[in-house]
Amino acid sequence: MRTTKLRFRFELTPLAKIEPWGDDKPNLHWFGLTDGLFWIEAGDTELFRYTDAINAHWAKQYPQTSKGYYERYPIASYHDDLLSLLEVAPIPYSPDFSEAFFSAKRSRTLQSAAVKSVEPIVSENQHDIGKHSPKWWAQRRWSASHLLHPPNVWLWREADSMRLYWDNRAVTTDNIPVWTAKHGELSFTVNDFVDAVRAFDGAFIRAMDERVQTVLDGGLSPHIHVDLAGLRWMHDNTAKSLDRRLWEAQDQIDFHTALVKVQTALRERGRTAAWVSDASEVL
Repeated sequence: MRTTKLRFRFELTPLAKIEPWGDDKPNLHWFGLTDGLFWIEAGDTELFRYTDAINAHWAKQYPQTSKGYYERYPIASYHDDLLSLLEVAPIPYSPDFSEAFFSAKRSRTLQSAAVKSVEPIVSENQHDIGKHSPKWWAQRRWSASHLLHPPNVWLWREADSMRLYWDNRAVTTDNIPVWTAKHGELSFTVNDFVDAVRAFDGAFIRAMDERVQTVLDGGLSPHIHVDLAGLRWMHDNTAKSLDRRLWEAQDQIDFHTALVKVQTALRERGRTAAWVSDASEVL
């Protein structure tokens, strides 16, 4: 039996320890009830794990607050980030695109440009890659915008493999490294990626099934207001979101797979197949 090297992990905060929102009228909803810890197991590396040094530094600065190894935040945010990546990361691209885009030096330059939201300088013989590259990399970067010092984590497809790449060497505060996962990458199949997403989604939805039922059964303090109908609707809608995203992703994968075959055939016949940025340019 094959062991998947990629796992998306989480731990929900106990219900009794979740602080309600609002001082005058304390309340909770589905998003807040997903409060917890999240991390990624990439082979022997843990992404989204704080260093001992930064924890010690923050403990001195904020003695009343303890972060621990993982950021406490609603898991729903990580779940949505991952499903957004699912829609774009597995899309295949043509050999012309890959050769120009995925050289180690060039891809790092483009990733940096995406983080800084600037346009890199490119030569004219690289088709439209320079024009679209910051957006391309930004779509494949794990946003984690809720974090004060978000890690630099990208996920994309090269040929028949997926690549998870991280470079947090420059993510520091007061010259102290923030993340234990400094620099590295992991390769796996597209099926491995989809299986890992399914496993995370399934575990998360099952955990929230139990939590929602507890709240519906009166498991929260009566002083905390919860829109029970809205809670049930949001949970049911989220439980269906993976299938919707997978359908949308497969539609894009099928289209680009066909496009790559056409471009590859043109290339083998000695014609240059320019990179096509979206479907409207070939329809």
